Amino acid sequence: MIHEDAVLDGAGRDTQARDRAVAQMMKLWEAKGTRRAAKGAGLTLMAVTLAACGGSSSSPTTPVQPEPTEPETPTEPETPTEPETPTEPGAPAAPTVTVSFDNATGEFTVTSDVEAIAQAEDGGAVVTVADVTEGEADSIEVLLTASGLGTLVFDFADAADTVVLAEGSTIVGFDTLEVRSGTVDVSAADLGGVTVVEVNSGVVMTAAQFLALESVIGAGAVTVIAATAAEAAAVAAAIAEGAVELSEGLVPVVVAAEGADAAVVAAVAEANASIEISTDPVLTELRDLAAAIGEVDAAEAARAAFLKDAEDNDAVKAELEGDEPTLEEIGEAVDVAEGTTADTLGDELFGLGVVDVAADFGGASDNVKAGLIADGREAAQKAVDDAQKALDDLTAELGEIDGLLPAIAAVNSAKEAEVAAEKASDAAAAERDFVLQDFAARNDLVLRKNEDGKSFEVDDDGVVSILIGDEEALGTLDLFKIVDGKVVDGPDFDAKLVRIEELREAGAATVEAYEAVEQAKISRETAEGKLSALDGDVAEATVYADGEAARAALNEAQGNLDGEEGAIAAQESLEDAIAAWEGATALKEDLGALDEAVTDAKEARDEFGEVTELGAPGGTLPGTAEDDIFIVTGAAEGQAFTIADFGKEGVDSLFIGEGYTLVSLAELEQDITANVGDSTALEVFWEEDGDDLILYIETDAEAGNDRGEAATEGLVKVTLTDFSAADLGTEILDSGILYATQPEVA
Repeated sequence: MIHEDAVLDGAGRDTQARDRAVAQMMKLWEAKGTRRAAKGAGLTLMAVTLAACGGSSSSPTTPVQPEPTEPETPTEPETPTEPETPTEPGAPAAPTVTVSFDNATGEFTVTSDVEAIAQAEDGGAVVTVADVTEGEADSIEVLLTASGLGTLVFDFADAADTVVLAEGSTIVGFDTLEVRSGTVDVSAADLGGVTVVEVNSGVVMTAAQFLALESVIGAGAVTVIAATAAEAAAVAAAIAEGAVELSEGLVPVVVAAEGADAAVVAAVAEANASIEISTDPVLTELRDLAAAIGEVDAAEAARAAFLKDAEDNDAVKAELEGDEPTLEEIGEAVDVAEGTTADTLGDELFGLGVVDVAADFGGASDNVKAGLIADGREAAQKAVDDAQKALDDLTAELGEIDGLLPAIAAVNSAKEAEVAAEKASDAAAAERDFVLQDFAARNDLVLRKNEDGKSFEVDDDGVVSILIGDEEALGTLDLFKIVDGKVVDGPDFDAKLVRIEELREAGAATVEAYEAVEQAKISRETAEGKLSALDGDVAEATVYADGEAARAALNEAQGNLDGEEGAIAAQESLEDAIAAWEGATALKEDLGALDEAVTDAKEARDEFGEVTELGAPGGTLPGTAEDDIFIVTGAAEGQAFTIADFGKEGVDSLFIGEGYTLVSLAELEQDITANVGDSTALEVFWEEDGDDLILYIETDAEAGNDRGEAATEGLVKVTLTDFSAADLGTEILDSGILYATQPEVA
């Protein structure tokens, strides 16, 4: 009940009681005048204003500012008069009393309802609330204006009473609100900069006020009013995420604001369920365990993805055997590749004269390796520069002989053309042989081979000899021949043969390619003749005996620069070796970091208890005296496990993964082999078998959607011996954990 007499202890005593209170305050202030003067300007001034709401006083009291005067003898208390009843609606509000005081210790009686305001040791203020009605739970509505530093304390004479801070109440400067006994409803007040609430009794506040806090400490009751579903969810999230820190065992309760709709009420219920989990030490630790398991999964997934990418590295691929290596094999290949590429780079550096032994690079420190690589690059560049200079000098020297460089270029070009023509001729002959083979097979013919047994017999005129049927009985037959590049038809039966035209075209192409070779030879001989004509000039002007010797020297100089084994190729080979080693080294370092991340994640997970990963093969797993943690892995698919003593010692948990729902086979009135469940949802089917609880855990949503033995192929069967469904904790199944704790002894 909210009393209309609020701060004053009865409307009839408003004037007299107020006068006595003011007089008493003045005497106390005057008695301390000397001490205040000694403190001087360094004092902190704070004001606490308390006002009744809806009181019956006819006029407000002027705020009192005490001045140091001679102490006066307190007057005797006067008998209060009867309360006056307002004569008309809209009577003035209850009187307001302002109290100003410094950091000196002292108490100032304000009314009989708010018994005293005292200076706290930390510079805050203590408001002591007197008991209005002995033996009853009073509700006192107060308009409060408080400014100061430190902690504002409410201390009740009756812990059953409640102070409601009316709309318009403000708290300025204080950073902590403490409720020692009783309940304070601050939902209509402006809390200013209050960030800490200490409550060992009760406090009521809005969601916005709660979310503005840093911590709530104590063991009291905290009621949070949510006006919307979003506010309710935000309060639960702040508690779950630790945005608002709570003392252990403190469980705030969210209530829906007056007039809230069904959606808000539902959200409040969901928020309270979440808060209950977030503030339960066991469930909180299990949620942390689920997060730790998730960190392990994430670390292992990152490592696996890295290794699959590393498989494409050329150096790593060179160390692998088979088309589908395992992750472990790839990891080993990464480790070996670093050493292999270091050896290759050492060989390159040895070839450049940077190291005396190739192995010197692999055994060097990181700083020395960097220095050797720099030296190698310098040596390779010098080799390129030297080769370029040698080529430039020789080119300039030979260029002094008129026509020599063009003649050398012509010979080189003619030789290259001849080589290309010979390759083309060989390719045409191979194609002709292929067509002949196909032709013979399609027409059931036997082709005569040369003595080497590798090619078909073709004479100088392009005649192809083909055996028809048995060689001894029928002999050979000239099928066709080519004269002047034109096909001359063979006997009449050739029109009946399959793919005869393709055979003729292949034969013509072979002859054409052969003729191109002959023409290339002629061109080369002509170019060589022109070069030979310059032999005398070459011998006279250079150290070379003739034009061919000069050509060979120039080609050698060119090859030393950009040939297959020239300086540029060596430089490129060095850079390739450096890149391969750096890539392999980076892979090894990255893999090491990922391995370390997996190890760290597992160590953090293992701090929660004794971890056992369920994989192939299945079997019986005994419980221990520790907090046992059983983790279902992908390798457990199709396996069956039996866990003994689950929940008998400590807190035992079974991690199955997120997104599951529990389904009772008894409620379905079906057996696990009867094509049960939803093919679009992850489910855990359960049934009790005597004293045991059996769980069937799907590895994918479609598991179990079959009949007979095939129905269990995608399931993981876990039997908890001497265990009932009633003992299975499911509150945090959304985090992927089923659990059980040691039963309490009655």
